[in-house]
Amino acid sequence: MKNLMTLLMAALLAGQAWAQQWKQQPEPFDFEAKSGEVIVYYHITSDSEPYTVEVVPPSKLIGDYYLGYKEVKGDLAIPEIVTNGGKTYSVTRIGHFAFYGCAGMTSVTIPNSVTSIGDCAFYGCKGLISIVIPNSVTDLGKSAFFFCEGLTSVFIPNSITSISECLFFGCSGLKSFKVPETVTNIENSAFAHCISLTSVNIPNGVTTINNSVFEDCRSLTTIEIPKSVKSIGSGAFGFCGFTSVTIPEGVTRIGYAAFDNCHNLQSISIPASVTHIDTLAFDFCYSLKSIVIPQGITTIYPHTFYGCESLTSVTIPNSVTTIGSAAFLGCGSLTSITIPEGVTSIGNAAFQKCRKLKDVSIPKSVTSVGKDAFTGCKFKYK
Repeated sequence: MKNLMTLLMAALLAGQAWAQQWKQQPEPFDFEAKSGEVIVYYHITSDSEPYTVEVVPPSKLIGDYYLGYKEVKGDLAIPEIVTNGGKTYSVTRIGHFAFYGCAGMTSVTIPNSVTSIGDCAFYGCKGLISIVIPNSVTDLGKSAFFFCEGLTSVFIPNSITSISECLFFGCSGLKSFKVPETVTNIENSAFAHCISLTSVNIPNGVTTINNSVFEDCRSLTTIEIPKSVKSIGSGAFGFCGFTSVTIPEGVTRIGYAAFDNCHNLQSISIPASVTHIDTLAFDFCYSLKSIVIPQGITTIYPHTFYGCESLTSVTIPNSVTTIGSAAFLGCGSLTSITIPEGVTSIGNAAFQKCRKLKDVSIPKSVTSVGKDAFTGCKFKYK
C-alpha cells in the first residue's frame, strides 16, 4: 500500500531535482526594462526583423540558485512590446523558470504576442490567484504552474492541444477546470494533488488518461471518462473522492494502482473490452461493494482488491487462469466466491483475512495454492 505523504514528498523531490537542471543554467538576460514598478528581464531570441524576446529570470546566482522576481507584489502586466537600443522587440515567450518562486505576485497579464510559456515558468508562485492565457499561446511547458497553491481561476484557450506534465501539480486552491475540447493529451500528473478540485471535464478525443493525472484529487466526487479513452494509466485516479465510475467500452487497460485508495468508491462498471487490470488497481477501495471482472482477463494480479473490506460480491470469469498473491487479502465482507474451472494457480495470501468467507468452490484445475491463501477465513482449506 502506498502512503500518501510518501507519494507527495517523492513527487515534490523529483520535481525539485528536475527543476535544478534548469536553475543551474538559466537563460542569460540581454537587457532589462521597467513594467510599472517591476524590472523585467529579457533574452533576445531574434536580433533581426522581426525582433523578438522572451522573459527570463535575472541570472544572478546565489550558490546553485538564481535570484527570481522576489520584489514583485500584486499584479504584473507583461508588455506586448519592449524597446532597447533603438529596436522594438515583440515579447513572444515566457521563458523557462521566468517567475520561479515569485510568491508575492497575485495575478499576471500575458499579452497576445506570447505564443509559448516555458517549463516551470510560474513554479511555486504561491500567491498567484488567477491567470488568463491568451489565444496566441499554443504551448504550455512542463510544471508551468507547479505548486501555485493560491490559484483558483485559470483560463486555457482552444489553441492548446496538450495539458503538459505536472502543469497544475499541487494547485491546492483550484476547484474547477475547463479543459478545452481541442485537447487530445493530458500528460502525467497534470492535476495531481489538486486537493480542492471538485469538477473537471475530460474532452472526447483524449485517448489515454496518463499516469497519476488526477492522483490525490480527493474532492473530485464525479468523473466522466469519454468514449475516446482506450487506456487508464498507473495511479490515474488514486485517492480520488468519487463514489461511482463507469469505464467506457473501448478501454483495454487499467494500470497499476489506477484507483487505489479511492475510499468512497462504491461501484465501478468495467466493460468487456478491458483485458488487463494491473496490480493494486483497486486496493483499499474500502467502500467497493461488488465487482464483475470482464471476460478476457486471464490474470488477477497481486493486491488488485487488497483491503476492499466492503466487497460482498465478486464475479471471476472463465478466462482467468491465475489469482495472484494477496489479490483479495482483507476483503472482510466477502462470504462466498466461485473460482472457475481453468484457474491453475492461487497465490500466497490470495484470500487471507477474508474473515466471513465460508463458501468457496475450488475446481480440479487448481494445481497450486500458495501459503496462507485462505488463512483467517471461515473456510478451511485442506
